[in-house]
Parts: sequence; structure tokens; C-alpha cells
Amino acid sequence: MKRKRKYRRRRSPIKWQAVCVVCAVIVVCCVTTLVVRYMRRKAAIAAIEALAREVNQPMPELEYEPPEEEPPVAIEIPYKNLDWDELNEINEDIYAWIYVPGCDVDYPVLQDPEDDGYYLNHNMDGSKGYPGCLYTEATYNAKDFSDNNTVIYGHNLKDQTMFSHLHNLEEANLYDEHFIYIYTKDASYVYRIYAVYDYTDAHLLANEDMTDPEIFAEYLESVKTAKSDGRVRNIAADIFPTSDDRIITLSTCTSDHDPERRFLTQGVLVYSTDEGIF
Repeated sequence: MKRKRKYRRRRSPIKWQAVCVVCAVIVVCCVTTLVVRYMRRKAAIAAIEALAREVNQPMPELEYEPPEEEPPVAIEIPYKNLDWDELNEINEDIYAWIYVPGCDVDYPVLQDPEDDGYYLNHNMDGSKGYPGCLYTEATYNAKDFSDNNTVIYGHNLKDQTMFSHLHNLEEANLYDEHFIYIYTKDASYVYRIYAVYDYTDAHLLANEDMTDPEIFAEYLESVKTAKSDGRVRNIAADIFPTSDDRIITLSTCTSDHDPERRFLTQGVLVYSTDEGIF
């Protein structure tokens, strides 16, 4: 009895080639996307660094001698070569500049008038992706830093840009007087850092109505008396705000990028050029 011969179905060379072509296209698209994102990110960081170099040009020599009776500045504020017309040509949403010595924070601050979270994932030129920008939310904060608590958001990135180096303050001696400097077109503000700590991921201004003096006072007391529960907590005991003060909060990711926590650096306003010493 003859055995029946088994025939294997041969794969169609055309179909096999089509599969290879599709796979190759997918690989090329993925690689291209990664390269484009990398180049955008690199270009965005380069643009910010170039802007910072320009802003940090030394003060030009005075062409006249200031009068002897001119009173000295109460608190020394580092000079910044800020041309607001030029900054607004780059992006009309730039309204302030922030400088935190010792933390490599030297950047413009932006605010989109319609989309509070726009600059979380958009750069100064409007391109989407990291590093994003330092920004405030129009829903909760005015641009004149008159609110009880102005919150500035920024990323904690592996390349150590934006708010990444704020984590240097985790072990810092806050008695040594660390400052946050804010520059706007109309005034400059000096905040002394009094608290560095991990917080929940709850939206700070949406969950705490800090326009209410009582709620603001309760919040400040909770920061002052809260236990660390093993989390980062660094408080300056020699200075702490009351509900009559104005504070600034710099919000970023924790060092371990815990999605349920935020790392906050807070300062109390101690001087402004339009109002003097507080």
C-alpha cells in the first residue's frame, strides 16, 4: 500500500515580502519618532540655555555717577539683563523670570491664558514634548504675584534641567538664607525659602482656597506641624509665614518620581521693589 505524500503549503513569497516591508516601515517610523522627539527636546533646551546666557550678561557700566543722596537698595537683587519686548517676541506668554541660586534654576516663567496645563508638555516655540516650560495657571494665579500663594510648576528631568536641582535643598541648612528671585516687567520679588517637603499629588490651589485667610492659615500651620512620615521634610524654624504674608511654591516631581507625591519648595516674600521690606 502506497503512502500518501504530504505536501507542505508553501508561503507565498509576495505575502512574506509584504510582511517584511510592513515591519520595516514600523521600525523606521518608531526610530524616526524617537529621533524627532530627541531633536525637539535638544533644540528646546538649547533655546532656553541661549536665552539664559543673554539674560545673564553683566550689567552695563553706568554713564553717570548716581547722586550721593540716592538711598541704597534694601536687599541686593542679582542683576538680570531682561528685555521684555525681546522675550515677548519669542513667546508672548513669558511674563516673569525666576532665579534660584545654587539650584540651576534660571528660566522664564510662562502662563497660557486659556489652557492651564499647556506648558506642561509644550516648549517656548510651541513644539510638543519635554522639557516643557516653567509655568503658572491663569485660573488660580495673577501675573503680578499678588496672590497669597503663587504656584510655579516645572519638570524634574533626568538631564538635570528645569526644577531638577531643587532637590539640592533637601539636605540644605535653611538657616543659611536661601532665596528665590522673581523678575517681572514692573517689579522684582525676593522670597526666602522656609520649607522643602514632599506633598500629595492633590492640586494645591484647587483643594485649598488660599484666598480665604482662615484656610490659608490652616494650611500654613499644617506645613509647620506635619510629621515627615519618612518623607523629605526640611523646615526653617527661624522664619515662617503667617496668613498676612505672601508665599511662592515651586512644584515638581519627587526624587523617585512617585506619581502620588509632589516635591514642593516654598518661600515667603521678604522684599519687593514696588513695596519694600515686609
